[in-house]
This record gives sequence, structure tokens and C-alpha cells, in this order.
Amino acid sequence: MLRMSIEGKSQHLEVSLNYDIAAKRDESWHEVQLLHECLPEIDRDSIDLTVHFCDRVFRYPVIISALTGGTPKSASINEILARVAEHFGIGIELGSQSALFDSPELEYSYSIVRKAAPDAFLVANIDLGYAFPILNIFVPHEGHMP
Repeated sequence: MLRMSIEGKSQHLEVSLNYDIAAKRDESWHEVQLLHECLPEIDRDSIDLTVHFCDRVFRYPVIISALTGGTPKSASINEILARVAEHFGIGIELGSQSALFDSPELEYSYSIVRKAAPDAFLVANIDLGYAFPILNIFVPHEGHMP
């Protein structure tokens, strides 16, 4: 199962880096157009976008969401994005760390984020489908209830 996970993570990166994956404007949006309206009378420096969450201060209400790890290429991508999060004072969420249960040598592809962003708010993502069996936790599914 791990082999498939690593291959899937690698494939996800390849598609994201090498194909046009931008959302296309479909028929339902053909008449919608957002108009830019400049507000020169507003002092941009007086706008405060600071957000307080979980005893942390975020400079902007943005988080870099669910990226990947678990492949050599993802380590360099995660490092770059972690530096962005650190620089702008925003959070960053790692992609699924499930691969670590079977292959701890992949840890560097995730830990690079903390090294590159020592003060950033960091969110972990673990697929409980992997975690429960490894932690020997039984979760009854529908039809298996006593």
C-alpha cells in the first residue's frame, strides 16, 4: 500500500508542475465579471489583516494548505513554501504524513518545513485509515456495531 502512496504523491506533483490545471470558466460563469474599483482614498498601510487564532498571530488570514511530502521532489517544494509562510507570517499545512508509518526515512521531506519556518503555524495531516490499524485501534464501521 505504501508503494502506491509514494507513486501517487509523485504523480500529483508531476501533474501540478507540468500540466495546465487552472480551473476553466464554464458556461455558468460566462456572464459574471468582477470589476476592479480602485480606492485611492484609502491608506493601504492603515489596513490591518492580522488574525488571532489558537494563541497565535497571523499577519494575513491565509494558510498554505495541504501540500505533499514523502518524495524527494516534495522536500524542495515544501522548503520553498515554508519559507514563504515564514516570511509572510502565515500558517502552512503538510500533506498526508501516512507514508511515515511504513517508511520513516521519508521524514526529511516533511521536517524540512519546520527547519525552513521555525515560527510558522504548522498543521499536520494524517490519514486515519493508516493510523488506526498501526496504533491498533479498532473503529467499528456501519454494520459492525454490536
